Amino acid sequence: MFPALPSMPHKFCVVVILSNSNCTTILSNHLLMLMLLSCVPKKITWNFASMAEALRDSKHYGYATPDNIPFDFASFKKKRDANILGLNQGYESNWSREGITLVHGTAKFVGPKELEVDLQDGSGKERFTAKHICIATGGHPVVPKEIPGSEVRIT
Repeated sequence: MFPALPSMPHKFCVVVILSNSNCTTILSNHLLMLMLLSCVPKKITWNFASMAEALRDSKHYGYATPDNIPFDFASFKKKRDANILGLNQGYESNWSREGITLVHGTAKFVGPKELEVDLQDGSGKERFTAKHICIATGGHPVVPKEIPGSEVRIT
Protein backbone atom coordinates (compact mmCIF):
# COMPACT_ATOMS: atom_id res chain seq x y z
CA MET A 1 0.00 0.00 0.00
CA PHE A 2 1.10 3.55 -0.58
CA PRO A 3 1.98 6.02 2.18
CA ALA A 4 -0.69 8.39 3.43
CA LEU A 5 -1.10 11.75 1.73
CA PRO A 6 1.01 14.54 3.21
CA SER A 7 -0.82 16.83 5.60
CA MET A 8 -2.47 19.92 4.10
CA PRO A 9 -1.60 22.06 2.35
CA HIS A 10 -0.26 19.85 -0.46
CA LYS A 11 2.59 21.97 -1.84
CA PHE A 12 5.03 20.84 -4.51
CA CYS A 13 7.94 22.37 -6.39
CA VAL A 14 6.77 21.02 -9.75
CA VAL A 15 3.49 19.78 -11.20
CA VAL A 16 3.53 17.85 -14.49
CA ILE A 17 0.17 17.13 -16.11
CA LEU A 18 -0.02 14.53 -18.85
CA SER A 19 -3.32 15.41 -20.45
CA ASN A 20 -6.25 13.01 -20.42
CA SER A 21 -9.78 12.83 -19.13
CA ASN A 22 -8.86 9.75 -17.09
CA CYS A 23 -6.09 10.81 -14.69
CA THR A 24 -3.92 9.26 -12.05
CA THR A 25 -2.26 11.64 -9.62
CA ILE A 26 1.25 10.80 -8.44
CA LEU A 27 2.68 12.61 -5.44
CA SER A 28 6.24 12.77 -4.17
CA ASN A 29 8.20 15.26 -2.11
CA HIS A 30 8.84 17.42 -5.16
CA LEU A 31 6.52 16.19 -7.88
CA LEU A 32 2.83 15.91 -8.61
CA MET A 33 2.03 14.23 -11.90
CA LEU A 34 -1.27 13.40 -13.57
CA MET A 35 -0.44 10.33 -15.59
CA LEU A 36 -1.97 9.52 -18.89
CA LEU A 37 -3.95 6.29 -18.91
CA SER A 38 -5.23 6.32 -22.48
CA CYS A 39 -2.07 6.85 -24.53
CA VAL A 40 -0.70 3.28 -24.37
CA PRO A 41 -4.10 1.58 -24.87
CA LYS A 42 -4.68 3.89 -27.84
CA LYS A 43 -1.32 2.95 -29.35
CA ILE A 44 -1.93 -0.78 -28.84
CA THR A 45 -5.35 -0.41 -30.51
CA TRP A 46 -3.74 1.56 -33.35
CA ASN A 47 -1.30 -1.32 -33.86
CA PHE A 48 -4.21 -3.78 -33.87
CA ALA A 49 -5.90 -1.77 -36.64
CA SER A 50 -2.60 -1.38 -38.53
CA MET A 51 -2.12 -5.14 -38.48
CA ALA A 52 -5.55 -5.65 -40.06
CA GLU A 53 -4.67 -3.10 -42.74
CA ALA A 54 -1.31 -4.78 -43.39
CA LEU A 55 -2.98 -8.18 -43.74
CA ARG A 56 -5.44 -6.75 -46.28
CA ASP A 57 -2.64 -5.05 -48.22
CA SER A 58 -0.33 -8.08 -48.12
CA LYS A 59 -1.91 -9.46 -51.33
CA HIS A 60 -0.36 -6.53 -53.21
CA TYR A 61 3.07 -7.87 -52.18
CA GLY A 62 2.47 -11.43 -53.36
CA TYR A 63 1.10 -13.02 -50.20
CA ALA A 64 -1.82 -15.43 -50.56
CA THR A 65 -3.69 -13.85 -47.70
CA PRO A 66 -7.35 -14.86 -47.50
CA ASP A 67 -10.05 -12.21 -47.73
CA ASN A 68 -11.85 -11.08 -44.58
CA ILE A 69 -9.54 -12.64 -42.01
CA PRO A 70 -11.67 -12.93 -38.86
CA PHE A 71 -10.64 -11.29 -35.62
CA ASP A 72 -11.95 -11.34 -32.07
CA PHE A 73 -12.03 -7.76 -30.78
CA ALA A 74 -13.22 -8.85 -27.32
CA SER A 75 -10.20 -11.16 -27.03
CA PHE A 76 -7.88 -8.38 -28.21
CA LYS A 77 -9.38 -5.92 -25.69
CA LYS A 78 -8.97 -8.41 -22.84
CA LYS A 79 -5.29 -8.95 -23.73
CA ARG A 80 -4.71 -5.21 -24.18
CA ASP A 81 -6.29 -4.39 -20.82
CA ALA A 82 -4.24 -7.12 -19.09
CA ASN A 83 -1.08 -5.65 -20.65
CA ILE A 84 -1.96 -2.16 -19.37
CA LEU A 85 -2.78 -3.51 -15.90
CA GLY A 86 0.64 -5.18 -15.75
CA LEU A 87 2.39 -1.97 -16.84
CA ASN A 88 0.48 0.09 -14.26
CA GLN A 89 1.28 -2.39 -11.49
CA GLY A 90 4.96 -2.22 -12.41
CA TYR A 91 4.97 1.58 -12.33
CA GLU A 92 3.08 1.65 -9.03
CA SER A 93 5.51 -0.82 -7.48
CA ASN A 94 8.50 1.25 -8.58
CA TRP A 95 6.91 4.49 -7.39
CA SER A 96 6.12 2.94 -4.02
CA ARG A 97 9.78 1.94 -3.59
CA GLU A 98 10.77 5.54 -4.35
CA GLY A 99 8.40 6.94 -1.71
CA ILE A 100 5.91 8.31 -4.22
CA THR A 101 2.25 8.37 -3.21
CA LEU A 102 -0.28 7.47 -5.88
CA VAL A 103 -3.73 9.04 -5.79
CA HIS A 104 -6.38 8.16 -8.38
CA GLY A 105 -8.57 11.03 -9.50
CA THR A 106 -9.37 13.69 -12.05
CA ALA A 107 -7.75 17.09 -11.74
CA LYS A 108 -8.67 20.60 -12.79
CA PHE A 109 -7.10 24.00 -12.35
CA VAL A 110 -8.77 26.11 -9.66
CA GLY A 111 -6.13 28.86 -9.60
CA PRO A 112 -2.97 29.99 -11.39
CA LYS A 113 -0.80 27.50 -9.48
CA GLU A 114 -3.44 25.32 -7.87
CA LEU A 115 -5.09 22.05 -8.88
CA GLU A 116 -8.07 20.30 -7.37
CA VAL A 117 -8.22 16.50 -7.67
CA ASP A 118 -11.60 14.77 -7.44
CA LEU A 119 -10.60 11.48 -5.82
CA GLN A 120 -11.67 8.40 -7.77
CA ASP A 121 -12.67 6.51 -4.61
CA GLY A 122 -15.38 9.08 -3.95
CA SER A 123 -13.86 10.26 -0.67
CA GLY A 124 -13.76 13.90 -1.75
CA LYS A 125 -11.40 16.40 -3.29
CA GLU A 126 -7.82 17.43 -2.52
CA ARG A 127 -6.05 20.64 -3.55
CA PHE A 128 -2.42 20.90 -4.59
CA THR A 129 -0.22 23.89 -5.35
CA ALA A 130 3.11 24.15 -7.11
CA LYS A 131 5.60 26.85 -7.99
CA HIS A 132 6.00 25.37 -11.48
CA ILE A 133 3.32 23.64 -13.58
CA CYS A 134 4.04 21.88 -16.88
CA ILE A 135 1.24 20.61 -19.11
CA ALA A 136 2.54 17.80 -21.35
CA THR A 137 -0.28 16.98 -23.77
CA GLY A 138 1.67 14.81 -26.17
CA GLY A 139 0.48 17.02 -29.03
CA HIS A 140 2.42 18.97 -31.59
CA PRO A 141 2.73 22.74 -31.16
CA VAL A 142 1.55 25.20 -33.75
CA VAL A 143 3.54 28.41 -33.51
CA PRO A 144 2.39 31.21 -35.80
CA LYS A 145 5.45 32.71 -37.50
CA GLU A 146 4.03 36.24 -37.25
CA ILE A 147 4.54 36.28 -33.46
CA PRO A 148 7.75 38.15 -32.63
CA GLY A 149 10.28 35.81 -31.02
CA SER A 150 8.67 32.63 -32.36
CA GLU A 151 11.94 31.76 -34.05
CA VAL A 152 13.55 31.13 -30.65
CA ARG A 153 10.70 29.10 -29.20
CA ILE A 154 11.19 25.81 -27.38
CA THR A 155 8.82 23.18 -28.69
